[in-house]
Amino acid sequence: MDKNKAMLAGKVAIVTGASRGIGLATARMLAEHGAAVVMNARDEGALNAAAMALRHSGGEAVAVAGDVVLDDARQAGRHGRASVWRA
Repeated sequence: MDKNKAMLAGKVAIVTGASRGIGLATARMLAEHGAAVVMNARDEGALNAAAMALRHSGGEAVAVAGDVVLDDARQAGRHGRASVWRA
């Protein structure tokens, strides 16, 4: 395993605002370092496209569209636990 990938291997990161900008850049960086990334944003289309691109580049990503203030968006915890939270 590459040294960068080993850094966060086995960790789960939740990133809000992950469909663009700083949130997307953060999701990419976490995935490059081995984290499984739960990506959240309100724009479902942009979020799904961003998650697909991250998976195509070799990362592990799950897209959970919604507002983190609402209970439905909390399904992000289906990985069992969060190791890193970026809001």
